[in-house]
Amino acid sequence: MPHPQQDSSHLPMPVRALLRVLAALASSRLATVVITLSAAVLAWATWIESEYGAAAVGFGVYRSWWFAALLGLLGVNVLAAAVARFPWKRNLIGFLIVHAGILVLLVGCWISRRNGIDAQLAVFEGDRSSTAFEDSQHFELVVHPRNKTDNSPETIEIPFQPGPFNWDDYASLDSFPWRLARRDQGTLLERDGITLEVLDYYSDSRELPVPELTLAVCRGRAARKRDAEASRSLVLAVRRLRSPHMPNHPLTIGSREPLTDGQWVVFRMAASKAETDAFRDSRPEGPLGRLGQLVLHASGKKHCLPLEDIEGKPPVPLGESGMKVELVRFEPASLRVYLRTYPKEPDSRPGALLLHAYRTDLDQQDRQNGVFGSYWFDPTAKRDEAADGVPPQAIAAAAEPQVDILQGDDQKLYYRECRGIDVAPIAELPLDRSPVVVFDKSDVPATIYVDRFLPAAEPGVRVEAVGFENPEPMKRMKQQRAKIRLTVDGNAEEFWLGDGFSDTPETSQTLVEGNGRDVAIRLLRDRVDLGFQVALDEFERKLDPGTSRPS
Repeated sequence: MPHPQQDSSHLPMPVRALLRVLAALASSRLATVVITLSAAVLAWATWIESEYGAAAVGFGVYRSWWFAALLGLLGVNVLAAAVARFPWKRNLIGFLIVHAGILVLLVGCWISRRNGIDAQLAVFEGDRSSTAFEDSQHFELVVHPRNKTDNSPETIEIPFQPGPFNWDDYASLDSFPWRLARRDQGTLLERDGITLEVLDYYSDSRELPVPELTLAVCRGRAARKRDAEASRSLVLAVRRLRSPHMPNHPLTIGSREPLTDGQWVVFRMAASKAETDAFRDSRPEGPLGRLGQLVLHASGKKHCLPLEDIEGKPPVPLGESGMKVELVRFEPASLRVYLRTYPKEPDSRPGALLLHAYRTDLDQQDRQNGVFGSYWFDPTAKRDEAADGVPPQAIAAAAEPQVDILQGDDQKLYYRECRGIDVAPIAELPLDRSPVVVFDKSDVPATIYVDRFLPAAEPGVRVEAVGFENPEPMKRMKQQRAKIRLTVDGNAEEFWLGDGFSDTPETSQTLVEGNGRDVAIRLLRDRVDLGFQVALDEFERKLDPGTSRPS
């Protein structure tokens, strides 16, 4: 309904200016522009949600400052249109109700934006819970003073809004001006000698154990580049396991995977040049003996010891190294030996070795005293099972062909192949995808290529981003991680920090030492306490016909 123009020439200048502004804000032209623009934005937002999901459209549109400004301008236009028609007459009741409804709707949107809660409650059948998790996150810093008189910790919570994508992906997402939306990056806290900086962020990621080796394996001999249809991939990694009984002596465990036709491949790593040299010079010499042969390296010298020569005897000297070795236990069922080493200094602590004839991925070397070894077993030797105790299945396992691959201290790969007592020369494994034929003289040769190799100085984890185009986003829980730099009293450390749902303790909490205090930091999802328990008594999941989506 057009509003009749009124003569305002007799009014003061400020009042006339205010009326002109009010008339401009209440104009139907402005309403047409704002409503058309809002409709276009909502249509665009619908497309964004279909392409990138609800979290992305909430971040880029619905929770952005410019969308709030657009809705605010619409509210001002509606309010100005109603105010400009004051005093209101009876025939304007419908007009006022419609405009008041729009204002109530916009005010409700504003309240929901500021105080609304959008959280998920996870509860299993037969269980109960009262805690829901929001999409938002925050950093929690706990300052622990080392002063004995006052050791009460201080907790600092810092809100963190990183956005729905990996930060590196924003450069390739050019279908929307994502940079208009606000992200928390850079320095988030700087006070009392504590500085928190966010350097990078992954909205979804995975942890890869390193060192990691991916091999492409082909049957038979291949003189040309690998054929993708005729090959398969093997992923091998070295892991460090910490036992609660030995927190200061973690175990380094390699990988053992089937190669092809009863063949195996093992991947492990060396921690020093001496251990690398011991692997490269680990071939047995002479007859292996009835129970096998130990090839030990100490002080750079090689020592070959038949197992039956040291079984049940006192410690045996290792050449001129001044060290001694003792067979503690031989387990014939698994073909592994436990050895104790005695260093040259009598007051030094003895070391230990655990060596296997075929499960070399479980070998534990004596890195404390620098003694490294291999255990070789002859499956073709004649023996009395009742006397030796070696079962036929253990002999058959020791006879299976195996390729041992070692990451040396120089972060190169070395390999040895063995079929029982037949041990090929130990060589370097090329990293340029050159084909390497193993068991070439056998009836079942195989060709391997290094497809990918992630070296590491010691076993650990490497954080890798998962792109938003993940084809099965609902099959796994997303692991959100932030790369941060935390500085405490001048001591700065950089690290990846998980969101509390990560399975690896190393990336869920980190401690940085300062002057007389320690600062622990975690990245946590925001939680909502419902104030009551929700119990799931019975659950039945039904899917939409022809899909994997819950109905």
